[in-house]
Amino acid sequence: MTHAEAKAIAEILNAATRAGNLATAYSIVGKLAKPDAQAVILAAGHSTTTIRDKGFIAHLQASIAGACRARLDGWTYTTERKKGREA
Repeated sequence: MTHAEAKAIAEILNAATRAGNLATAYSIVGKLAKPDAQAVILAAGHSTTTIRDKGFIAHLQASIAGACRARLDGWTYTTERKKGREA
């Protein structure tokens, strides 16, 4: 996957999380191979991890679900989470 492709998919993912559409957000990354999913997640502004498959998927799902609940894109959600930890 090219950087441009990852960025384009990330925009779609962020539109889904801003709309609070968890099913769509999961379906966007759910069909990607792990390296491609990591590229999309990073391009969308979420944090990622190098944890093996199950840990990676749990981290990915938690980040996407949190962004959907807050109706934020990945960049804003990650920033807000960091602010919360610093408080």
